[in-house]
Amino acid sequence: MTATLGIDDALLERRDGAQHQQTRLEGSHTPSVGIGGALRGQRFGQSGLSVMFANMTFDELHAAISGPVLGRDDAGFEQEASGFNLAVQHRPEVVVGVTSTDDVVAAVRFARQHRMPVRVQATGHGAHLPITDGLLVSTSRLDSVSIDEASRIATIQAGARWAAVVSAADPHGLAPVTGSSTNVGVVGYLLGGGLGPLGRSHGFSS
Repeated sequence: MTATLGIDDALLERRDGAQHQQTRLEGSHTPSVGIGGALRGQRFGQSGLSVMFANMTFDELHAAISGPVLGRDDAGFEQEASGFNLAVQHRPEVVVGVTSTDDVVAAVRFARQHRMPVRVQATGHGAHLPITDGLLVSTSRLDSVSIDEASRIATIQAGARWAAVVSAADPHGLAPVTGSSTNVGVVGYLLGGGLGPLGRSHGFSS
């Protein structure tokens, strides 16, 4: 299923379950702007949605994911789970650094089978409350951007930041309707809202 959101000439298309987003660009010649051994055989907590079946391990998840799969006691866990807002410290039961659509599918399928809540984070600019359970999908490695000059459509992976879109659009004489900071993640901005320097002339991109 494809959902299309539009404000004036700005378009955002979101494909459920996929890793890409698409946004229409405005014409302009000046841009505006592996799982640790400590977790093997370990069971999850015994309350809420994170209850696991007895003796369930991460082996099947680790085998299916090409990116890192980290538990709370693993080296690199805090860095993988943290976002831009360091005042909010996330402590999910497991964080998965996805590198492909297949990784996303495997992580969500695993969480569903074992009744774990799933959260998604790209840059963590919009974090307000800490994540304390379940599975966190980190999309920061999904950062490619491609531009279709004829249609003025940018196809953007889930972890891309606006700076990458600005750089990719500039050679085509195009500019995205971004927020005031190009370090913000594209997907979070488009879905969560924000104000940018082209807001008055071109409307808001979310």
